[in-house]
Amino acid sequence: YNGDHSGADQALCNLLAFYTDDPEQIDRIFRRSDLSRSKWTDRADYRKRTIDRAIENEFSKEIEHIIEDIKSAKAPDVYQIEKMDINFLKEHIGNDNFVCQFMEYAASKTEGYPEYGHQSAVFLLSLIVQRRLKLDLTTERIFPVIWTICFGLSTVSKKSTVSDNAKDVLSGARLSNLLLPEDFTPEALVSEMAVRTEYEKTTKNGPEMVVETNRNGELNSKRGIHQDEYSTFMAAMNKSYNHSMKEMLCYFYNCPPEYDRALRQRHWYLENIYLPVFGNTTLKAFSKVMDSKDIGSGWLPRHLIVNPTYKKKSMRVSKLKEEHVIKRNNLSDFLKNLNEALGDQVIDVDIEDQALEYWNDWIEKRNEELSCSQEEEEATVFGRYSIYALKLAMLYELGKLMKNEDSSLSLISKINLINSVIITLDSVYCAIYLVDRIFVPYYLEVIETTEFNQFNQFIKLALRTLRKKGRVSRSELIIAVGCSSRELDEVIRTLYDRDQIIEYVDTENSKKPKKYYQYQMTEADKNRIMSKLPEKPQQPHPPTEKYQFYKLPRCSDRIR
Repeated sequence: YNGDHSGADQALCNLLAFYTDDPEQIDRIFRRSDLSRSKWTDRADYRKRTIDRAIENEFSKEIEHIIEDIKSAKAPDVYQIEKMDINFLKEHIGNDNFVCQFMEYAASKTEGYPEYGHQSAVFLLSLIVQRRLKLDLTTERIFPVIWTICFGLSTVSKKSTVSDNAKDVLSGARLSNLLLPEDFTPEALVSEMAVRTEYEKTTKNGPEMVVETNRNGELNSKRGIHQDEYSTFMAAMNKSYNHSMKEMLCYFYNCPPEYDRALRQRHWYLENIYLPVFGNTTLKAFSKVMDSKDIGSGWLPRHLIVNPTYKKKSMRVSKLKEEHVIKRNNLSDFLKNLNEALGDQVIDVDIEDQALEYWNDWIEKRNEELSCSQEEEEATVFGRYSIYALKLAMLYELGKLMKNEDSSLSLISKINLINSVIITLDSVYCAIYLVDRIFVPYYLEVIETTEFNQFNQFIKLALRTLRKKGRVSRSELIIAVGCSSRELDEVIRTLYDRDQIIEYVDTENSKKPKKYYQYQMTEADKNRIMSKLPEKPQQPHPPTEKYQFYKLPRCSDRIR
């Protein structure tokens, strides 16, 4: 205030007047500040005039309006779910890109969401790669392996219809053998993918080590999984005899060059693993089989998730047209030619300096935001999805090799392929945009919904058990509900709040006190039961003399 002590006094009083309009309180606070001096303490007229002016000052009112505007203003949400826009994709990765061409083909045949078309297209490209493309960074080696789950209502969303079109295109390229059988155990999967098996065999001369080779093992280790009902697949992995399946698949996700495993006195050896995964399911079915461990272990964050629920245009069923067949054949020819062009070599993918710098800047910005928010789930999924941005960019560049010519699709030469797979800034920007605006928001939405549904399911099972058995111990309740001890604490706390459960400790029958829980009927339950009872008839019941009741013969009469 340039030496204007009176101006400084007025400014402090203006700020204090925003929080209180009590003159005595303002005076007490002011006296404890560094501005307090003899002029303030000795001159009551100056003190009163300054405080009164502050209380009536428009400055305090202006601050109030500013604070209210700040409070009422909604903070910009980094993760806002947007629709998959094919025009946006065309603008950045090209109209002739395989991804855009397949999305248009699927949209011409079915009313399925474009998100399903995009996921099916990148899965097909990921499947064709078979570990023959890699991007080497200082931190890790990246292969474009894609794991994805498409959520949607059965029949209505048309997710299976879109994925069936993808399998049809793959079949047209005579590459259906790139998909593994849909039903398998860990032992069956490992035996299919193993290049060598060792086991001990008992002979007349004693134990003998037997080594068997699998000619199809090298190909099988690079095949993909396609599950039309992914929840059933996950339920099978939750079985006791499949308990190690998720852990093994999570290891396969990183495309290890070697893997060995001992199962039932056999030792399996796998090499150059590459395992794309595609699944369809509903939220309701998924919430029944998902476990909180699936998030913490990193199983679920390894999947790109889409769950479109917005209103879409309906499409009437029409006859299959010649243009559909031509389009499908072009897509199939491209996959066939691409597979041949890749050959047996492993191609090093390059990335433009601008593209890599943009990707690094994006990661730094998001990490700063996550450090401030301390959102653990967002941080977990972003760690996986940041790598997915580069994987998608690699596949977009691969999809650019498709040329939609009027005559025929020209064969892709190996030289052209090697010189073409360079990740550009446009592809990285497009992938990052989809991660920020579609994939991360859908993941967080699915996690929140399934956790809520799962928690409600725990409550239903707990209430059903309590009503059926009456008195239940804690261990019995954990087994019946099928949840962890921490999850049961949340369930019990919720039932306590609803007055639906009573807890008591039994100290008589054991040395260690044992907790028991008992169901308590609430007023709402009583009212609901009473509302289901039949109404009292208006007329009295007829006399019992009119009814003839059958009297069973005595036991002695029946014997005679």
